[in-house]
Amino acid sequence: MAYIRCYQCGYMFTDNVARCPNCGCPLDQRTVYQPNRVAPDGGMNNYANYSKPKNSNKWLYIVIGVLAAAVIGVSILLVNRLSDSPKEANEPATAHEAVAEKPQAASVHSEVDSKDTEKQRQQAKEKIEKKVEKEEKTEKVQRQSYAAFPPNFAFNGKINGSKSDYYFSMNLSIRDDGNVNGYFVVLNGKQEQVKLTGTYNANTNHLLLYEHDAATGRKTGYFFDATLYSSYSSGYSLTGRYKCNKPKIDWYFSAESN
Repeated sequence: MAYIRCYQCGYMFTDNVARCPNCGCPLDQRTVYQPNRVAPDGGMNNYANYSKPKNSNKWLYIVIGVLAAAVIGVSILLVNRLSDSPKEANEPATAHEAVAEKPQAASVHSEVDSKDTEKQRQQAKEKIEKKVEKEEKTEKVQRQSYAAFPPNFAFNGKINGSKSDYYFSMNLSIRDDGNVNGYFVVLNGKQEQVKLTGTYNANTNHLLLYEHDAATGRKTGYFFDATLYSSYSSGYSLTGRYKCNKPKIDWYFSAESN
């Protein structure tokens, strides 16, 4: 019994049938397949008349691929539709619906927020009132301190220099706002009046006086950093430092009121 390959579809079958079982093509003896027979040129089954099988499975693969692609596309489409479908009836679709479904909770939150805002406003108002009250008290104390001093002071003092001492006289006027004007004269020097301006802090009794150039009116860089003291027995006194950054000077001085 020999095997025959159909020259129409390439299907292999035995030679005991008249037609191809696969496609029904009539039997053709040229397609007999004899695996043990040697061709005249020494090759196995090397027949010129032998027809190669056709690729009958190509269309089957194409059909399967198309069907698979269609199935995948339909699946993706269904998933997208399910994801875009409306939410369940018991679940609100928007934030507005959620608030509408729970008006009581929303009103409670609104009430709490309004209470917090009102509380913050009240705290800010109390803070401002306390600050104003503190400033008024400070100003009142300063005015009382200024009122305790005479409008004008006259001092005689001494600056302990590095090489020699300088004796001076000083006249000051302290205003109600804490600004100070005056002058001083070095008695054992040129005896020229040197203009002074500065500030006085009634809370700390701190007095800061700057020298001014007579020609230009600008600050010369020399200044008195002092503390003003008062006593019932000796009147008023000044003690502190006479300073300058350039040249570097930091001398002690003291003065007593006349």
